[in-house]
Parts: sequence; C-alpha cells; structure tokens
Amino acid sequence: MKPPIITALECLYDGSRALKRPSTIVSFLRHANAVAANSGHDSDRRISEKGKRQCAAMKPLMSEMRFDMVYRSPLPRVWDTLVELDPRTPGFDKIHELVIESGVETHQSGAIDTGYEILGNVGLADILKYKELGRAMDEYAAIALSRLAKGFEDIDSWETAGERINILIAGHGWFCPILAYFLAGTNEHARRSLLYNPMGECEIIQVGLDKDVLQFFSRIPCPAC
Repeated sequence: MKPPIITALECLYDGSRALKRPSTIVSFLRHANAVAANSGHDSDRRISEKGKRQCAAMKPLMSEMRFDMVYRSPLPRVWDTLVELDPRTPGFDKIHELVIESGVETHQSGAIDTGYEILGNVGLADILKYKELGRAMDEYAAIALSRLAKGFEDIDSWETAGERINILIAGHGWFCPILAYFLAGTNEHARRSLLYNPMGECEIIQVGLDKDVLQFFSRIPCPAC
C-alpha cells in the first residue's frame, strides 16, 4: 500500500484535484498585515492597525459576497482578518479550521519557514526553484486539497446541477496561491498569474467554473495596499 502522502501527491500532479463542478467559485483570502514577531513565534502574530485599515477597505466588497462554506488557517492573524471583514456566511460556527499534518511536519514547516525568511513574499515560480522547498509546498497542497475535496462534497447542494456555490479559504501568502494553482487545472491564465505574481495582503484570488464550465479567474487587490 502506498503511503498517504504519495497517493495525495499523485492526485495533485495528475490533475484530479482541479475544480470540475460548474457554477463554483473558490475565493482565497490572504490575511491582513500583521504585527512583527518581535522574537516571538510567527504563528502568534495578530493583525496590526494597518491590517485593520486594510480590512476596512475590503469590507464593502466582502459584504456583497455570500459564502456557502468557509475554511481558515488556525493562526490568529487569519481569524482576526475574518472577524474584521465579517464575511456573509451561514454563521461563524460553520467556519472550519484547515489543519495540515503530513507526518513530516517538523521538516516540512522548517523548510517553509526558512524559505519564507530568505525569499520573502514572492510568486510560486521563485519558490519552486528550490527543490526541497517546492516539495514541502506540494506536500502541503496535496494534503490540503484532499481534505478540501471531501469538504466540498459535503455541501448540501454540491450535487445539484446549476446551483451556484461560493467557497472562501482564508490563509497565507504562499499557501493560498499554490492551492489556487492546482484547483485552476488547465487555466493557463490563472497559472501564469499565480506563478509570477505574489499575493498581496488582504488580497482575494478567485478560481472556478461558470455554469457553462468556462474557466474563471480573478484577483482583487486590497484598495488600502
């Protein structure tokens, strides 16, 4: 039997994790600006006053959207961003934490944390130049998309043809683009943008399919950035 991570990576690379349901849009939200770690742990950072201003600038747009399902990273700055934006959802009790553990978590997280410290906020193409870092990111994406695929299918109207579904995933500047990249499937416009353009603070990236199964891609930068 293949290890779960190998199976997950195979699904990632063969395109079976690409979004295939018509009338479906997945929006990826990067957290707003956060305070410096100041010798503390990166995972404890909260959003800053600048981040709150960014959220205020994005809130009118967010108020026009309604999401059938919301996932978020468990980190406090992502939760802070969602609280400030107050997205229209069935309720905060329906917001799911997307916690990723791969069995090599220490190595994987160490590679990603070190890579970000060295490279900063860059596009996926710069990340993937480094084999170990690219592998760690792919492992993250493989497990995350496996869990998301199951979660999507749990939406009551997932099997209902023609009914529009909007999903929000709130997370981080490297992770949101790599998940969007694989969900975009054969959408080359989306993939080029995600490869070469970093994700800004409080920015939204949208990928999906319209009712005619035509590919959709959009980037919505924060007006305050």
